[in-house]
Amino acid sequence: MSTAESAELAGFELCPPDKSSLEAVLTPKQSEYWTKLPPTFRFEDVADKLVPRASLQRLLKRAKSLGWVEQDGEDTWKKLGDQ
Repeated sequence: MSTAESAELAGFELCPPDKSSLEAVLTPKQSEYWTKLPPTFRFEDVADKLVPRASLQRLLKRAKSLGWVEQDGEDTWKKLGDQ
């Protein structure tokens, strides 16, 4: 296969979570917490205020593994896609 042919191959693209994907990979409580989070936030600003601290840590770990969030700096998180 030439380089020109490989450039035409289809690839995969990350899709932002929708209601069905939230329900498929998150618990009902995690899904509720996810919808409470603003598009960009600092961990300390939402921990124990919007979401319990331990639950927030687990949710962010899961969301990061799914490509739904990225950490910008040490403590700032950004939800990816249309949330």
